[in-house]
Amino acid sequence: MSLPVDYKEFVSAYGLCEIGGVLDFFHPQAPPGEFSRSPLVQMELLGSVYRHRRAKRPSSVPYRLISEGGTLLPVAVTRSGSYVHIAKDSSGEHEWSVVIDDRHTWYEYRIAFREFLIRALEGTLTPPILFP
Repeated sequence: MSLPVDYKEFVSAYGLCEIGGVLDFFHPQAPPGEFSRSPLVQMELLGSVYRHRRAKRPSSVPYRLISEGGTLLPVAVTRSGSYVHIAKDSSGEHEWSVVIDDRHTWYEYRIAFREFLIRALEGTLTPPILFP
């Protein structure tokens, strides 16, 4: 799967990074280990969490990770535990979107990663995920 250009440019330019003590980004070349910030390691951990949540209440996880045959790839986590994913848009309206798992509440932003990041930092997302 080819990832969105704006996301690839961001991780190439900034690598493993943190924004404002609020948002930690993952990187494909992060060192392995139990607390790795690799999207693949995070996807494996989230896969287990999401399967457990679905087993208790199927509607609690309306999206599937790439590893589960879905479209989500985790790219960051907030300090409060919300996961930021990029997702192949199934509507055909946009090529990619951003999907947030805000501790059991899901938000989909049908905008490019770059636009999402700018709006999140400006505090103009509805709801304001990063800086409420």
